[in-house]
Amino acid sequence: MIDPEGDFVTLADKFGHVVVEVQGASEADLTRITGRVRQHRVSVVLNLEGPDADIQMKAATAFMNGLFDAERDLWYPMLVVVDEAQLFAPPPAVRFPTKRAVSHWAR
Repeated sequence: MIDPEGDFVTLADKFGHVVVEVQGASEADLTRITGRVRQHRVSVVLNLEGPDADIQMKAATAFMNGLFDAERDLWYPMLVVVDEAQLFAPPPAVRFPTKRAVSHWAR
């Protein structure tokens, strides 16, 4: 779950999710963490609370790219939930992504 406001970190207490704190983590750290998420098949709440919107966007992008770029033998069905998804959507003036980009994201 991608959580921009820290609303869902309490899931860890009840359901055993791992909370990944973005505050202070580099993009490389987040990419490395996603490899472990794939390897160990853990449920994660990516807590974006704290940093400004630009850093949140970069962190969410690094995290998602890390999930997509993981070694194929680590792939398994995964559900990604994005709270406040409108925060990550491009503004209406931005052109829609190419078919190639959509195909990549849908993998």
